[in-house]
Amino acid sequence: MLWKVILSGRTLSNALTGEVNYYFKCTVYPAMQPGDPLVANSLCPSDEKRTMRTKVPIGHPSSKSWKGTMSQIDSRAIVSPSAKVGSKVRIGPYAIVGDGVELGDGCVVENNAMLTGPARLGRENHFYSCCSIGSARDLADPSARGWLDIGDANEFREFSTVSHGTDKGGNGTQIGSHNLVMSYVNIAHECIIGNHTILANGAQLVGHIHVEDYATIGAFCRVNQSCRVGSHSYITGDSVITEDVLPFSMVVAQRETRCYGINKVGLEKCGFSPERIQSIEQAYRFLLRSKLNTTQAVEKMIGTLSHSEDVLAIIHFIESAAERGLTK
Repeated sequence: MLWKVILSGRTLSNALTGEVNYYFKCTVYPAMQPGDPLVANSLCPSDEKRTMRTKVPIGHPSSKSWKGTMSQIDSRAIVSPSAKVGSKVRIGPYAIVGDGVELGDGCVVENNAMLTGPARLGRENHFYSCCSIGSARDLADPSARGWLDIGDANEFREFSTVSHGTDKGGNGTQIGSHNLVMSYVNIAHECIIGNHTILANGAQLVGHIHVEDYATIGAFCRVNQSCRVGSHSYITGDSVITEDVLPFSMVVAQRETRCYGINKVGLEKCGFSPERIQSIEQAYRFLLRSKLNTTQAVEKMIGTLSHSEDVLAIIHFIESAAERGLTK
């Protein structure tokens, strides 16, 4: 098995005086030891080929002595020849990067992590020890796998699992950017996760769940199939969610799962102004604390709070509810 890695050489002159870049295409053998010499053919702008020998700290992802753009792959890792590895990627011992995986620049794959394709994994994601990204979950046809698309700067902590889409279910699982997926979280097939979300330890998301931006799902929560979790919402730990969770809301599981008001602390941390929060609070008074039903509450919001984009987002969320009811 060969690992193909691109090593970019240093700029030899100033851009104003005619910048020249050298790119070294290297073939790295898994049996190499740290500090062993590489043979690299330089591809120069003049098409002049040269051969050089250099030493790179293979097998030492934490090394600070080398500041190039080449990926650092431990000799004990397994990287498929069909995998595409970006620059400045660090892959630790016994990690597996399988067929069809596209690993973006600056990613870190720690020891014993497993990445299974087909999967496009963006830039600067951190895959911690023993996480499994791209697991197959279609029991009817285990060999069939849809696609998996992950954005940038996400963290997948130890023993978290993310499944591919399935041929029958829509074919794709999608995760945005800047998300924290904590230990033992399971994200099943065809889930859509937005940006800046937090999925706490042991949260279980079954298939076809849509989690919007800045939502927080507490530890050991279970979210049932086809539910939606609205933006800036907060679900406390051990909650069982069987209906859609409204945007900006805080859902607590005490005897029965219900909505207790807005996620005010989370909104303040995200920089919401007092005026925006006040409008959201007023909308939830109509929805939760008045004697109005949901339809009447929406009409009241339209009549008195239609100037607020946040309230309009709540109204749109309610009106687009299809398979599930609302947590109230």
